[in-house]
Amino acid sequence: RYRGVRWLVFVRELLLWPITLLYIRKISHKLDKPDLIHVNEITGIFVGISFKRRLKVPLVVHVRAHMGSRHTGWRSKVLWSLCRKHVDRLVCIDENVRATLGPGVDATVLHNALVLDTNGAAGGGPFGVRYAEILKNSAVTVGIVGSLLRVKGIYEFLDAAIQICRKREKVVFFIVGRGLRSLT
Repeated sequence: RYRGVRWLVFVRELLLWPITLLYIRKISHKLDKPDLIHVNEITGIFVGISFKRRLKVPLVVHVRAHMGSRHTGWRSKVLWSLCRKHVDRLVCIDENVRATLGPGVDATVLHNALVLDTNGAAGGGPFGVRYAEILKNSAVTVGIVGSLLRVKGIYEFLDAAIQICRKREKVVFFIVGRGLRSLT
């Protein structure tokens, strides 16, 4: 939440917004039309909405952080209004986060862990996707945008990319972000 000096984060985001819009425009021209846009945290909703409007594809927003117990402030009202209008699916990392979204907010709980059984079926969750079927279908583009840090999952992304490349040929991976330094 923005309190005290944390409002400087909001000011920083406002100052970076024009360059963000330029990059969205630039990246959008280079991409084949994706199937959807996934925003990995609800704080990135403005960027997600901008991509959605430009590319005209569904928007999935991952809610990873506890949203607090207040649902009546103006920020919450604006956030949930944007979600109702622009977000096609909200996904929470667990039931505790889901409980903080407030009344009337439709969200799916999908735990971060993906457990594959011996047949390649993804266990749990509402999607019931078979991993092996995903791997043999049409070409796929997968990207990660953000800080290239261990805590942000860059190693897991690279490991997943290696595993997928061993099983299929028609896949493209891209990495966009800062923070590249010795990760050992």
